[in-house]
Amino acid sequence: MPGLRAPLLTPDGDGMRFERDGVLRWKDGWILPDREPGDAQHLPDVLLIPGLIDSHIHLPQYRVRGRFHEALLPWLREHIWPEEARFAERDYREGVTDEFREGLLDAGTTAAMVYGAPAADSAHAVLRDLAPLTIRGGDVLMDRNGLDDLLRTPDAALRDAEALAAEYGERYVLTPRFVPTCSAELMAGCGSLLARTPARLQTHLAENLDEVAWVADLHPDLRSYTAVYAHYGLLGPRTVMGHCIHLDDLDLRLLSRSGTWAAHCPTSNIALGSGRMPLERLQAAGVPVALGTDVGAGPDVSMLDVLHTFLQVHRGFADPSPSEGLRLATRASALAMGEGDRGELVAGRRADVVALHLPGGLQRSDDGDSALQRVLDAFAGRWTEAVAGVWIDGRRLR
Repeated sequence: MPGLRAPLLTPDGDGMRFERDGVLRWKDGWILPDREPGDAQHLPDVLLIPGLIDSHIHLPQYRVRGRFHEALLPWLREHIWPEEARFAERDYREGVTDEFREGLLDAGTTAAMVYGAPAADSAHAVLRDLAPLTIRGGDVLMDRNGLDDLLRTPDAALRDAEALAAEYGERYVLTPRFVPTCSAELMAGCGSLLARTPARLQTHLAENLDEVAWVADLHPDLRSYTAVYAHYGLLGPRTVMGHCIHLDDLDLRLLSRSGTWAAHCPTSNIALGSGRMPLERLQAAGVPVALGTDVGAGPDVSMLDVLHTFLQVHRGFADPSPSEGLRLATRASALAMGEGDRGELVAGRRADVVALHLPGGLQRSDDGDSALQRVLDAFAGRWTEAVAGVWIDGRRLR
């Protein structure tokens, strides 16, 4: 029976649990209640955490990640949309997909909610070709205000989405890019599909002030960007909204009451100068938050990089602890993407495990926060070097 013995930090129900001498055992990919060391492999110089989970990432943007720009909209036009058009080429798509999968595994990411490209075939790259990662996602839907090569008619986009939802079930995620590229007809159709299929939905909300102003020009009849999504039935507990930076109290109330998730992407927000997401306001309003890289705006696929930046940007505001950040990068992201069996190293969950090198081993004064902070400080900018082992469903992959 496979097992590991090492210091362990994990979400556990509503709290966090730290064990100086933790033991994990699993069978058929499921973590067991058995806590006896027995012949468990002893790893004294690592910290065991759940597999890292990315709640917001773009597969076709992998090769143009981290191209810093002064604003979202020029960045889309100059870097992202031409790259997504290339993703239609089969050989190019397969190469990017292979690199993306290996990059995530090297970074300790075991599951992700993934955006494809604006073509139906890209959903297969997301949902078939990224195994053994646990993936939910879909093809990007857009029918206006973009490169002609990336646009589908609303009828065609919705037919494709309905067929993919039938094929992949709850793993398929409706992915209207954002309000400026989606007509009323397309958004209404997505709302209908969300209501009558098990699919989830992901999109972007209030990332950049120019984007917010554009939405106001397109929808002067609705009070806010968030209200547009609400009008078309796109909010709810199966929806993940990327960014959620520039929102007022009424917007936050809409998100909270509907159970809509916010995917917080601090490294991307810095890269595009989008501003600091007011984490303390979202938390006070009861909006559920998960963490994501938002590659390609984010410069690195590592959720450790995201966690490190998350702690820095909110210092003096929400002041989250390292273990609180880890919860958002594991259990919260698992719940956001509908993978409730993952994100905790407790009995009855899937055995998705990451071992992080712990410099000098566990110190007598260490608690979970200080141990994790030492990892983040020691490997800043060298995130793949922090990863000592990766297991998905109990199978070692790194």
